Amino acid sequence: ERDSMHLIGTLYQDLKWETEQKVLAYAKGAKGDIIIVNPSTIIGAGDLRPMPPNRLIIDFLNYSGGLRWLSEFQLRGAPIWFDTGFSVVDVNDIARGIYQAAKKGRAGERYALSGDNITMRELHAALFDMTGFSMPFLRVPKTAMYALSWVFTKTMEHPPMSYDLATTMVGKYAFFSAAKAKLELGYSWTPYRETLRRAIEWFLKTPLIREDRKPKIQAGLAACDEKTS
Repeated sequence: ERDSMHLIGTLYQDLKWETEQKVLAYAKGAKGDIIIVNPSTIIGAGDLRPMPPNRLIIDFLNYSGGLRWLSEFQLRGAPIWFDTGFSVVDVNDIARGIYQAAKKGRAGERYALSGDNITMRELHAALFDMTGFSMPFLRVPKTAMYALSWVFTKTMEHPPMSYDLATTMVGKYAFFSAAKAKLELGYSWTPYRETLRRAIEWFLKTPLIREDRKPKIQAGLAACDEKTS
């Protein structure tokens, strides 16, 4: 169990963990049943103010292969990558998993609602395959990403990557198992490539994607379909 004085994560992650501990403490004396679900890295429709996982995809679609990042001093579209991994899950799977937990979950238990465990490089490869846009080619070591994010945090009001996020994410692999939720709730998840495809198709209907890039993305998806048919 984590020591509350030595939490490791972003402020957002730490506050979520602290809140969960308070809920569990309350549950011991409460009459109602408390069931906790822990979603992993959520991707999908409806995120009009994109959280980091969806932002990663949107930035690839908008800026991959361009030089805009040079003039705007940002990481969006920069041809860099670093070692990390996550458990990608479709937002629709999360919604269904929450419903299943409410119906079948055991009081006082927590359930990881996760999906396929993939690396950032595997994510880039899937996006490249679906769009034809160039993959980032420059691998940045962990210490260099720490230093870069520290400079961003100290000098920018809205850094493209904060130091807290870098130390939590770079070189770390947030891989999880949903075996318990699968066994007890009947939970299942969408394969990550299908999740990415659904997300891209939804993003294309929104202003989140630059208009000049939309035809290229649609052509890439069509070419991918033809290749796999």
